[in-house]
Amino acid sequence: MARLTSSNRSIFVDSICSALSNRYSMRIKLQKVEFCLCWLLFLVNTLCVVGTVGATASISILSFTHFYVQASIVSRVIAYAFDFSRAYVKTNSIPEWLKLHHFGVLLQHTTMGYFILGRTYNLCLDYSYNDINNGSEMMTICNGLLRLRLIVYLLGSQASHNTWTKRFSLVLCWGNTFGIGVPCGIASLVLSSFWTEDYISNNGADIVVQIANVVYVLSLSITMLGVLKFKTIF
Repeated sequence: MARLTSSNRSIFVDSICSALSNRYSMRIKLQKVEFCLCWLLFLVNTLCVVGTVGATASISILSFTHFYVQASIVSRVIAYAFDFSRAYVKTNSIPEWLKLHHFGVLLQHTTMGYFILGRTYNLCLDYSYNDINNGSEMMTICNGLLRLRLIVYLLGSQASHNTWTKRFSLVLCWGNTFGIGVPCGIASLVLSSFWTEDYISNNGADIVVQIANVVYVLSLSITMLGVLKFKTIF
């Protein structure tokens, strides 16, 4: 009975992997959409910084950008399900580098989106709503700090959606990854409230942000280890 259950499970996994692998073009399309969306949000948020966008529109753009950063974790999971399935079908296994890289990136998105950027966003709202006298000023300061972190994060995030550009130029693909993605990943950490000690997060004393930054550093290390172990193109 145990053998039958194990066999059925194997057949089920094989069928799911095969179905996703056969539809891998959907993963490429999803990646292109997110690549373009990251650049679009990067550009409009940059316009907000230089003051060419109205206050109401600026706040709406900031809110949507923050929503996208958190929601993109779901699209990452979907995209990586395609990658794992394709690798399993092509090589009958999932390469170690792929598991390390994808786990590291997911960890980056989760800690940055929900516990670093997300924490700053929620604290901004709390401060502005609770400070009746200086609420407007507080929101302006908060928006500036949060938007700067989001801009750097978006610029780094687009690099992780650029593997489809390999068909046009390996130099363009890897140049984007190591020339923009890696520096922005490090900059996101340096600009976090733990290091800059802005008063929004109680001068860096927020324990949630402290833990999140430690995990973020770990996620960067795991991702880079996966990149360094890269061997197989499936």
